[in-house]
Amino acid sequence: MNFQYYKLKNHKIGNIKTIQNVLTIGGKSVFLDSKYLPVIEAAENGDITAIAELAEAFRDGRQGLKRNYFLARHYTNLMQENAKRNLILAEEAYRNSGFLELSFGNFENAIEDYKKAIYIMHQHLPFEEWEFRTYKNMAKAVESLLKEEDKKP
Repeated sequence: MNFQYYKLKNHKIGNIKTIQNVLTIGGKSVFLDSKYLPVIEAAENGDITAIAELAEAFRDGRQGLKRNYFLARHYTNLMQENAKRNLILAEEAYRNSGFLELSFGNFENAIEDYKKAIYIMHQHLPFEEWEFRTYKNMAKAVESLLKEEDKKP
């Protein structure tokens, strides 16, 4: 396991109750190797770097974790909650949420998230800070949705 930004060295597990809460989310039991507990605890305690790493790891099946929409969505939601005070993080959180939905075939949700990211970019960020891949991914979501609708009788 090699999380790019969050380092697990010399981290002690503190609040086991927090960890138990993340392992039972929405009534679902989740079984993970105990080596992930420190980064999970950090994420549950609001560490935005740990949250982003876990959202990406569960979305893409990285870091030795299996692809899991439920957990990717949980950490993406945490990212969105923690980004409410920072417009740059909010744009990134909606963009990441759109990518999560797109990668799991939830095209309408992806489009809604990309629209929110684009709105934040247009209204609050200087042109130099715009993330143009958002437009490309939104176009991909729209194309996929139209193909899906064409298949319907």
